[in-house]
Parts: sequence; C-alpha cells; structure tokens
Amino acid sequence: MEDEQAVRTAADAEDNILTFHYQSMFSETWIGGWYEILRAIRQRADEALARGDKTSGLEASDEFKSLLIDFELLRIPLEKYEIAKDRSLKAPLLMTRYPLNNDESDDHVYDRQDPKREYHMPKGVSLIGNVARHRPSFGRSVLD
Repeated sequence: MEDEQAVRTAADAEDNILTFHYQSMFSETWIGGWYEILRAIRQRADEALARGDKTSGLEASDEFKSLLIDFELLRIPLEKYEIAKDRSLKAPLLMTRYPLNNDESDDHVYDRQDPKREYHMPKGVSLIGNVARHRPSFGRSVLD
C-alpha cells in the first residue's frame, strides 16, 4: 500500500483523499485487531496463573509487554478518541488543535473529568507513504 501511495502522491491531490481514507481505515483496523490479540494473550495467561496452570511465558517477556503498550497507546486515541492512560493526568491539559487556524480556536483543554472530552490524534502521510500518527505537542497543565 505504501508503494501505491507514493505513486498516487505524485498524481492529482483530489484522487488521494479517498485512497488515504481507506489506507487510514485499514491501518486503524490492523492496530485494533493486533491490540485485541495481545490483550487476549495476556488475559488468558493471567487466568491460567490464577488457576495455578503454567503459561508459555510469552506474556512475561519484555518484548511482549513493550509491544502491548505500544499498541494500547495507539488504539485508545484511534478507537476511543481519548488520551491513553488519561486517568493518570493530575490536571487538565492545554492542547493545540491541528491544522492551525491561528486564532483562539487553536487552543483546546482536555479534561479527563469532562464526559464530552475528545482527542483526535493528528495523522498524515509519511515520506515513504505510510499513514503516520503524530504525537501532539501538549503537556502544559491548565493550572501552569
């Protein structure tokens, strides 16, 4: 898909919008699916250990834990429109919306207590044609 996207990038920009939409959709579905596979492996291992059964040990490896965390950090903004692990936030965050409008609408407060909270992770196409999710520039507390 990335090779096809690189060819399309050179073509008319209007034709790229629908293609990018489908490429994004497939990427998001892939991320959600892999997260669920990894989560199920961890859950089944936890249940086996609670019964006193042995596990393969896969879920205890650093590689597995790291991969699960990476997929979780991507999945939550993609599927829940929230910041992953937002329960650990001590105060609301002042964030900047993208693309910039260069006015007051660029500022946004993300408050985990707000039932209407939402977070849309910015996305685009990388130099090699991949769908890229961009980490936001946030972290300033509203209280700062």
